[in-house]
Amino acid sequence: MVIAHHRAAPPRARVPESEGYMSSLRHGPVRGAPMRFSDWEGYYDAIVKSMNYSRDRDEQVAWMLSGMMESRASQLAHISDLKDIFRGRHAYVFADGPSLASDIVDFPFTRPTVAADGATSKMMDEGIRPDVIVTDLDAERVEDQVEANRQGSIVVIHAHGDNQRALEEWVPRFPGRILASTQAAPIKNVHDFGGFTDGDRAVLLADHFGSDPLILVGFNFDEGDAEYVRSLGEIKLKKLAWGSAIIINLTRGQLYFFEDVAQQLRDGAVALAAAGGGGGAGNGAAAPRAGSGDGGAAGDPE
Repeated sequence: MVIAHHRAAPPRARVPESEGYMSSLRHGPVRGAPMRFSDWEGYYDAIVKSMNYSRDRDEQVAWMLSGMMESRASQLAHISDLKDIFRGRHAYVFADGPSLASDIVDFPFTRPTVAADGATSKMMDEGIRPDVIVTDLDAERVEDQVEANRQGSIVVIHAHGDNQRALEEWVPRFPGRILASTQAAPIKNVHDFGGFTDGDRAVLLADHFGSDPLILVGFNFDEGDAEYVRSLGEIKLKKLAWGSAIIINLTRGQLYFFEDVAQQLRDGAVALAAAGGGGGAGNGAAAPRAGSGDGGAAGDPE
């Protein structure tokens, strides 16, 4: 059985649309081609205006992280290894939404798995080590990401204008393979696969390296709990609105919400359709719960 393709539903705060940014933006890379900065830059410029961010500050912190990577050359992951992890395989991408804790209990997740920042802690608590972690180091328990990295997870560390101190504190603590990213233009040792929040960056990373379809776990974009929505606050809702729009418009592969396909995957009775059509990319059979994955790397600056 092939499940119909589900595109991510935008959250309640449709900020990008209401501010008039979306109509002028390109809707993603050419199918079959990896993300290029030229595909992403229009979104980035719109986000800078919408969120009142400083592109100059993003670039300053990216250059600082570039220097930190230079001194850790032996730890840098390699592009070919990330391709080996993702290409031609369906990937589970985990966000730290309110459903995550229950979603991951006793489910036989196959590899590859990608964690967005704080999702790492809940996964590690359940004995699931992500193959790749995408983080800007603002989770409550960054030490769990350090431990996962020690055990073999590739950590993609993101630089932006507001996390210089976190980079200075945490980057030296990672003992394993790492990769640096930015939302501004890619530079030496620092790459840009697209994306704004940890969640949409994780989706676009897996998509860039050829995973298809992508199964989104804990991505509660349209959460019906009014109290939860109020607790997020205006800025967080605005970020989620951008994250949703980015996932919808910039991913090349098929997207499924985990809750829509979990039972079929558990039963091994479903094939997930890849973007190009044809057979499924996986059958939901049980696999080791700890990620492996050798190395990882980054796209070359344009």
